[in-house]
Amino acid sequence: HGGVPPIQQLRSLCLGSLALCVLLPLALQRSLTALGPCSIVGVAGIVYVAVFAAYRYFDGSYAPGGTFYGDLKAVHKPMPSFDQYGMKWTGCLVFLSIACMAMFAHAVAPELWRGLENVTPRRYGLHCALGFGVSFLLIGAVTVFGFITFGGTTQGLILNNYSTSDALATIARGGVLLSLSGSFPIVFSITRNSILEWVWGKVSQRATDIATLVLMAVVVLVALLCDNLGLFVALAGAVFCNSIAYIIPALLMINHAKKNEAECTNRLELSVGCFYLVFGTVGLLLGTVLSLLTYLWPAVLGLSK
Repeated sequence: HGGVPPIQQLRSLCLGSLALCVLLPLALQRSLTALGPCSIVGVAGIVYVAVFAAYRYFDGSYAPGGTFYGDLKAVHKPMPSFDQYGMKWTGCLVFLSIACMAMFAHAVAPELWRGLENVTPRRYGLHCALGFGVSFLLIGAVTVFGFITFGGTTQGLILNNYSTSDALATIARGGVLLSLSGSFPIVFSITRNSILEWVWGKVSQRATDIATLVLMAVVVLVALLCDNLGLFVALAGAVFCNSIAYIIPALLMINHAKKNEAECTNRLELSVGCFYLVFGTVGLLLGTVLSLLTYLWPAVLGLSK
C-alpha cells in the first residue's frame, strides 16, 4: 500500500467490511418489512447521540477548564469558538442545503404505503407525522446542543468535534454507525427499485440482485473517495433535493399548464410553476457553489479552514 497512510488503509478496510458483511445482506432482502428492526436500531442510535450532545453541553466538559477542553488542542481539533466571526449568511444557506436532505424521504412514501398494515389515508398520515415529528426533535436536539457547545467551529459531522478520548463520544459514533446501517438498506432499496423501474420497467429478481451488487460497489467507491461527510451532504441537499422539491415538480406543473392554456386556473399554475422553477434553480446553484467554497476554499468566504 505504498504511499497510503495507515489510517486510510484502516478506513478502507472498515468500509469494505461493513458493506460486505452488513449492508449488502440487508440490501438483498426481498421486502422492506424485513428491514423494520433495522429502522428501530437506527432510531435508538440517534436517540443516544441526542442525549449525549445535551449531556456534554450541560456538564461543561468542552467549556474552558472542562475535562476535554485541553484534549482538543492537544490533538489539533478545532476549539469551541463564540462571538469571533459574527453571523454569516453563507453559512445559513449551506445549513439549508444540508437540511434539504429531508426531502429524500419523498421517495420512501410509496413503499411505506404498500408496507403499512391496514393502511388508510388517516393512518398513513399519522405515521408520517409521528415519523417526521420525532426525527425533527432528535436532529434538532443534536444540532442545537452541538452548536451551543462548539459555536463557530462546529463541523459538518458534529461528532468530529468531540475528543477521541471521550468514551461517551465513542459510543455516540457507534450509535451513528447503527443509525446509518439501519436506514441505509431502506433508502438503498427504494433508490435501486426506482432506477430499475425508470430504465427497464418490471425486472426479474435476478436482475434486481445484480443491480444491488453494482450499485453497492458504486456506493462503496464513492465512500472511499469522499471523506468529508459535511461537503457530501451539503452538495446532495443542494442538487438532488432542490430538484426533487422544486425543479421537477415545477416542470411537471408547467407541462400540464401548457396543455390546458385556455383555462385561467392553468395559467395561474403556469406562473406558480415558473416561480418554483426559478426558485429551485437559484437554490441549487447557490447551495452548490457555497457548499464547495465553505468546505474546499473557506478563505474565499472569510472563514477559517
